[in-house]
Amino acid sequence: MSATARAPRPGPASSGAAGVTPSRVAAAMLLTDLRQGHLLDASFDRHAGPLDARDRRWVQELVWGMLRSRARLDAQLSGLVRGGLAVLDADVLDLLRMGAYQLLHMGSVPAYAAIGQTVELSKRRHGIGASKLVNAVLRRLDRERDTLTSQLTQQQQSGDVFDALALEHSHPRFIVQRWVQQFGEAEAARLLAVNNAAAPMVLRPHARSVDTLAAELAAPGVPGSPLPPVPDSLHLDGPVAVAHRGALRQGPFSARATP
Repeated sequence: MSATARAPRPGPASSGAAGVTPSRVAAAMLLTDLRQGHLLDASFDRHAGPLDARDRRWVQELVWGMLRSRARLDAQLSGLVRGGLAVLDADVLDLLRMGAYQLLHMGSVPAYAAIGQTVELSKRRHGIGASKLVNAVLRRLDRERDTLTSQLTQQQQSGDVFDALALEHSHPRFIVQRWVQQFGEAEAARLLAVNNAAAPMVLRPHARSVDTLAAELAAPGVPGSPLPPVPDSLHLDGPVAVAHRGALRQGPFSARATP
């Protein structure tokens, strides 16, 4: 299958396209920026900045997760497109990856929403031909996800250790080969898994102790624990928008993602 693509229609992320959530519009515009060489953080602020906090987190989960899983997503999608993914317009391919990531990795998104929203977004950006392709591919991916996962596992087992780890952890083969040779297979696999996971969030309190900050976070149900390698800091045990929690909006801490 193939599609003749038109240039994406510009527009602010917050305005959205009819029938498409502003979050997905922002995600698509962000991916367009990345293909043009823009920096990820700056593009995120430009397109997701007008959204509310919950929608910004959703866009980040989708885009960051899709980028981390791109090689594996491509392996799952490639057999569903006649001629392979190389025949697709780059933007249509990114929209397919977005839809596939929602289907396979975002349990909070119903299949009908992942498919329907991606199809509508494809139609708005590229026309009816692209939307039909996206609809057919994502519906088949949804129907055959177990079979495709099994085929992917067989593909991993049939290749060498470098190909298997590259596919499993969605890393370039040359990096996998270098790490396996330097650290051994088991340690390289651990490094690949950590390298492809979301970075933990660490808070450093201002004008208060770590214990005081931990108590303030515990009240609204935000669990945290000391992080010995980073003095006077608190490691969050899960992803929470703490800056939007009650009294914490006053900013008694600085936050950063820590590798």
